[in-house]
Amino acid sequence: MSNFQEQERSILHETYVFSEWKPEPEYVQKPDNILPENISVLWRWLKFFGPKKSLIDNITAYKQRKQKWHIALGDEGKVIAVLTDNILEIRTKRSEYATIAARTTVSRDGYCQWRKLVWSPDCSFLVLAYGNGIVSFFDLTASNLFNIPTDCSRPGGLECTDNTHAVAEIIFMPLRVKDNKWNWEVLIITYDGKLRGFLISHTDGFKLHHTFSFVGGVGAVTYSPEHNLLYIAGVPRTYSKDKTSSLYAGLTAWRILNDDPFYKLSVVSDELEAQLANEHFHLYIPFVSGKNLEIILSRFSGAVSVCNVEYMVNILGKKPEFLQGAPQVTGAHDGSFMTLECESNVLPAKKSNSDDSMEVVPVESEAEDTYFDISKELIKSVLYTITDIEHFQPKPKKITIVSRIYRLLGIKSTTSNELFSRKIESGNYTEALNLASEFKLDSDLVYQQQWRKTPVSSEAIQKFLAILKCEKSTYMKDEYDRLRSNSIAHSSIEIAKEGRIDALTCLWPHIKTVSLQMTVLQNIPETINPLEYKHLLPFSTEVDVDRWPPQLLEQENDWCKKEIFRSIWSSNWSEDSTPDNESLNMTCTLDDISKWYNKRAREIEERSGIVSHALTLIILASEHEIKGLDAIMFHLLTLDTLMYDTNLEDVTLTDVEKKSTLETCTLLMNRTSPETFVSDLKQFVVPFLKRYEKFSNRSESCLVGLTEYMESLSINDLSSILLVMQSPNEFELDVRTHLDLVEKCLYAYTGTDQLDKACDLLDTILHESDGSISPNELLRRLKELEKLLNTCNILSCHDVNVTFSDLKNMHTEPKQAQMLLTRVARNMATRDEKPSQQDWEALLKDILDLQSLMFDCVSKELCYVIYASSLLTSGDENTIKLAAEVLICDSESRRGVQSVPYAQSIELVLAASKEYFNSASSLTDPALNLARCCLTLIKDGNKEIEDELDLIASLQILNSFGVSVLPIQVRLCEDRMELIDKCLELDTNAYLASHKLLKLAQLLKISRDDEQKR
Repeated sequence: MSNFQEQERSILHETYVFSEWKPEPEYVQKPDNILPENISVLWRWLKFFGPKKSLIDNITAYKQRKQKWHIALGDEGKVIAVLTDNILEIRTKRSEYATIAARTTVSRDGYCQWRKLVWSPDCSFLVLAYGNGIVSFFDLTASNLFNIPTDCSRPGGLECTDNTHAVAEIIFMPLRVKDNKWNWEVLIITYDGKLRGFLISHTDGFKLHHTFSFVGGVGAVTYSPEHNLLYIAGVPRTYSKDKTSSLYAGLTAWRILNDDPFYKLSVVSDELEAQLANEHFHLYIPFVSGKNLEIILSRFSGAVSVCNVEYMVNILGKKPEFLQGAPQVTGAHDGSFMTLECESNVLPAKKSNSDDSMEVVPVESEAEDTYFDISKELIKSVLYTITDIEHFQPKPKKITIVSRIYRLLGIKSTTSNELFSRKIESGNYTEALNLASEFKLDSDLVYQQQWRKTPVSSEAIQKFLAILKCEKSTYMKDEYDRLRSNSIAHSSIEIAKEGRIDALTCLWPHIKTVSLQMTVLQNIPETINPLEYKHLLPFSTEVDVDRWPPQLLEQENDWCKKEIFRSIWSSNWSEDSTPDNESLNMTCTLDDISKWYNKRAREIEERSGIVSHALTLIILASEHEIKGLDAIMFHLLTLDTLMYDTNLEDVTLTDVEKKSTLETCTLLMNRTSPETFVSDLKQFVVPFLKRYEKFSNRSESCLVGLTEYMESLSINDLSSILLVMQSPNEFELDVRTHLDLVEKCLYAYTGTDQLDKACDLLDTILHESDGSISPNELLRRLKELEKLLNTCNILSCHDVNVTFSDLKNMHTEPKQAQMLLTRVARNMATRDEKPSQQDWEALLKDILDLQSLMFDCVSKELCYVIYASSLLTSGDENTIKLAAEVLICDSESRRGVQSVPYAQSIELVLAASKEYFNSASSLTDPALNLARCCLTLIKDGNKEIEDELDLIASLQILNSFGVSVLPIQVRLCEDRMELIDKCLELDTNAYLASHKLLKLAQLLKISRDDEQKR
């Protein structure tokens, strides 16, 4: 092939690193005993003394130099499988093979190099063959579907552990049977020449279809779907006269049949067929490629080349691509192929103090033992085993620590322009210039990129701009004309609008007034960080040149500044002299500068929403002692916390300024949780309140604000204040503050179901003063809180719910306290279960406890009255009778300490009786019996009691006459003679029972005590 053809076929390529693995360092040592472990190994060792003609020996030598890891590419690069020591990973092209799509653990293999990894054509199966011949099938999720055991028969059914049945190739073929339940036919061919054909399926597993054997063994196998052939590389036949024939190379081709024997040798001539009749395993199959294809070659030296099949010339260039180790390569797809390299480094190993036999051998001194050395060591080992003489002791162990780095690489063909652009972007300028020289590309692009990446200096101009061939690249003509045509102020404003800070910096010395500078700065895009142009910001009423970069102060003599152009530049060409801009040249005060910063910060926040930029501008001004910015800095700091720390959106500076301190605290804690409440309070609210205290110049504003916020939270829930009080180390509150905060939060709580948390709050208060409060005051206030909580506890036991603040107010309100005690007493009778005598006695005790704890404005005598009233109105006769224990039922009885006076007892009995009587719904209502029960408690003949009893008795007579009237109507009837008339009307024979009518009139107190008139 001519040089022109070679150059024409050369391609550019680029190497990508997709992934990298760094396994643990490996300790490699030679065994003390060089005797072989089994007969097969012994036979191979003895064959060192003879020529190596065995196919398996050649394969073994080849395999031992290969990597331990394997890769397999599927579906033209859409998926790739990586097999490490004991991990199987599946990666996809979608993520550039950087992330793991599926992963599983596989068994470690003593023959890692003998493993095989193959994808099915549709990528539905991933097959892993171990060194001992066991074949495992996985799906795309790296799930193990099934395992095909090795074709090995050992005595006693022992599993094969060596590599005598290692798999040479796994081939997926279309089904040769008509059965829809199977997906593929898989051929598993081992190096000893055995072929097994299986039918496989995701659901039905596998089934052995046929077996075959290739005499002489197999070195390599490939399948050609187009020709339906198997190509076998077997034992070379060196006696063949034609050294260019496939027979000499040991290559054969087998035609695939649908029936037994399933495979038939393909021959091309009668002469060859006759020759094969005697030696059926000596084969010759010529094969000529009909296409101009390339082949990828990987060598043990690490050289990878892509060669033309016809001329075998490397088309990657003059030299191959050198990788680390013996790289594994995949088939090409989309102009690229994958490779797995292994970089091995020998690390220094330390000699063990405990084992003198351990010897570290440097990698450069490591050499292969000769046959003589091996024989010598074998004899010494045998003699040492027999005699146990130290003189014959074998050499000590040799230890080597090997560190390996595996890389998954991609080698892709590219065009000169693409490679040139990538070299420039990655900063490989030398390689980019070489490409430009070789392929006649524009080298100016390299120098322009270097100019953009290098700080402006005279050296950079000479090194990069001066060598540009295109003069238009050295400057922008339109901008130059615009700069020379317009005034400095106008040009500066236009450049500021474009956000070109470096260009604006160059013009800055020509802007002579601070007011004009502020006008220019007003036009810089709000998205640019003020730190980028802080050297341009005004911090005083005079232009401060000390902050400018030194190169700005070195004024070079521009050509337009020559004497001949004095008439031009001495005029107002460099300044705006229009009436609209005359005010810009006026001097400004510090107050004007402060107002400008305030206005500019608001514009940045409003237009861009980037609070950090607005805050940075104000901080820069404050650092240079610009006054009057405290308010906006305070609000911007708060807004910055809301935006970036709490991730609260849709909040503006105007919103923050309108909110109160309490509302701002609520916003700051808007996204907190019980787990983070204390830390968020300390991180967001406390710093805000401290800033507010400093800003407002009010002492204790922080504490007041914190108290208000905790009170607002405690209105509905005491959990937040409890979390704070249970974290004393976070806030370090003194005892007085702690006590005040607990009291205010308890009184702010409007609920009644968190008594346990209130008790926990009380437990957090120290009972010893730290000097912030007197011991007497501390004990007094603690006692009041304890009484309050005890009162709430008693009330809750009686299903009476009252807030802490209401209880505190009732302390000095006798009427409200009496109503509450009455409510407690009356609730006893409303329980689902009927109260026992012990329950009523416990109620009396609780009422007295409430009186002593909280309601001392109510006398104990009134407590007994309330208790007696609750007994009388309980609605139960047995309970009503219990009232006799606290009532004085006889005027002559002596009053006890725990009893109600006689007169008040009469009032209670009458009130209860009338309540029952008036509530009766008929003349026979059971409530009338309860009323009678109350009245009978009074033993002496009290007139009012007797009148009530007579009224109750009259109802029975009215009922006997069939009068339908409510008891309360009887009581309220002014002319009770009407009731007698009704009896006569309803019962025509009523006049016959005159004695009964007279009795009724007597009970109804008609004509009072005048019997004659009655």
